[in-house]
Amino acid sequence: MQRFIILCTALIRGAGCSKKNSGTEMLPAEAPNQRLVKIEKKTTLSSGVELTDVMKYGYDEDGRMIAEGTKKYFRDEKGRIYRISLPENPSNRRDIYVYYNAPLSEKVSHTICNFVGTPYQFYDSIVYEHDSKGNLVSLVKYISQDGGPIQQYQQDQINYDEMGNIDRLRNYTINAAAFLLCGDFHFTDYDGKVNPVHSTDEVRVLENGWGLSNISSGNMMVINNSICKTYQYRHDGRPRSATVYQDGRIIAELKYYYE
Repeated sequence: MQRFIILCTALIRGAGCSKKNSGTEMLPAEAPNQRLVKIEKKTTLSSGVELTDVMKYGYDEDGRMIAEGTKKYFRDEKGRIYRISLPENPSNRRDIYVYYNAPLSEKVSHTICNFVGTPYQFYDSIVYEHDSKGNLVSLVKYISQDGGPIQQYQQDQINYDEMGNIDRLRNYTINAAAFLLCGDFHFTDYDGKVNPVHSTDEVRVLENGWGLSNISSGNMMVINNSICKTYQYRHDGRPRSATVYQDGRIIAELKYYYE
């Protein structure tokens, strides 16, 4: 039987970051009612090879996000995401259904996904745990194969700073009931401006196609004192472009497009 594979992200370590962001001048084509429609990302590998990728965004008539790259969000009459479709997901995890704590609640209870296109029958579920203030503090992940027992295989733990931004994310895998630390990420600085990718949809917190870009209403600037992002801003505080450094070397450049 093909085993379910969990990819662990290695811990990021390195030297300190220097954060310098530019001013906020208005360009003629910029308007505050524009929406983010595309981000172009150029990644520079250590070998010098450059890779280019594009993430496009779509919205409903009320301005709520319904498309993020190939990912589609389906919303109920209350505007909540109840289904996430990933038609090109290589793991066949293509339809995720979202369930909430109460009929009017925006707090997610759990998600369920049935894998498709495989010779085996299995599904996974993610349980969302909250603290007494309603903050999402843990994602507990389970899987069941061929109608067998439900097994916990992974857990994410989340901590917040005084401003309500996520300042730490720890990823654990579970092996024979033992918790193994797989990734430990510290987010030590935010710019306090406007993150155009952010939404209040709890299910999007760690569901981004490009990583952790939705963890705050502001833009993340430093990860593990090693990866740093500097921004050039529009007049309305949203990024026009960003440069990503690791240990002083440019590893990525992003351009934001609005219409």
